[in-house]
Amino acid sequence: MHGQSQPNGVSINGIYPLNDGGEVQVKPGRKAKLSFEVFPAKTQEAVADLLAELRCLSVYNPEFISVTYGAGGSAREGTIQTSKAIQEELSTDVMAHLTFSNQGRGDVLAVADRLKDIGIKQILALRGDDVGKADTPISVPFGGSIEFIKGLADRGWQNIRVAAYPDMHKDAKSADADFDWLLAKFDAGASEAITQFFFDAESFFRLRDRLDKFGLADRLIPGILAFDDISKMLGFAGHCGVCIPPALTTELEKSARTDLSAAHSLSVLLDLWLRLSAQGVDRYHIYTLNKAQPTQTLLELLGIPKHPDALPSCHKQTIMS
Repeated sequence: MHGQSQPNGVSINGIYPLNDGGEVQVKPGRKAKLSFEVFPAKTQEAVADLLAELRCLSVYNPEFISVTYGAGGSAREGTIQTSKAIQEELSTDVMAHLTFSNQGRGDVLAVADRLKDIGIKQILALRGDDVGKADTPISVPFGGSIEFIKGLADRGWQNIRVAAYPDMHKDAKSADADFDWLLAKFDAGASEAITQFFFDAESFFRLRDRLDKFGLADRLIPGILAFDDISKMLGFAGHCGVCIPPALTTELEKSARTDLSAAHSLSVLLDLWLRLSAQGVDRYHIYTLNKAQPTQTLLELLGIPKHPDALPSCHKQTIMS
């Protein structure tokens, strides 16, 4: 799907020559459809702070806002209450995450039913992190992600998204095995896939091209991590198995403890977005880390239009870790 010619321009950050003459003509923000991801709030005060941050982003008329789910169901109440608050206060569709690891089938499906009862129509179905051996045996667990997705589909869920991995899942035996597993998730009832964050656009294009052979390319949404702390991002990437090109790693490590850290982070994100946009990508899922400002700055520089009728008050505070 994407061209094989190599760009010969100069990138914003000087590391990747991403922007050739054709890419300069691209208007990356005019048709972009966005979604944002947040962690669930733990207290009522934190819910209020999170809603304030999200009001800063709601002016971009997101397709949905997703709310994560704690390992082993540890944050299920936070996910449910935060999802409800976002949907009610911001009138925005919510996609709730749901995991099954270390939980019984009945418990997981009961949470799915509760989400449906409060009006949630979209779900991100995940295995979830293994939190170790349960204190008591789990009765009737799901046998794996495929069985989990089928269980949700049988329960009446139609908009089921799943995770995809441009750099290959850290537990996968091979890239082919990882891809076959993604196809199996679509076969089980998944409607779309959102990628883990990545920094090498070519890895996303390779995955998209492989899906295109099965008519699924338009169901892949790239995940973008809006970061401004390089050291934390590098640690996060290592934990998640995200591959960062060596040249980029070297440059990021150099600027991690300088005054240019935030600016360098932004330049990396701009380059990545421009490269994706130049190859026809028009949907983006942004991992906000519960902070509006890095995402806002990125979107403003990209020229992504705000909803003409949405002018909420907005503050720039950093909240919740």
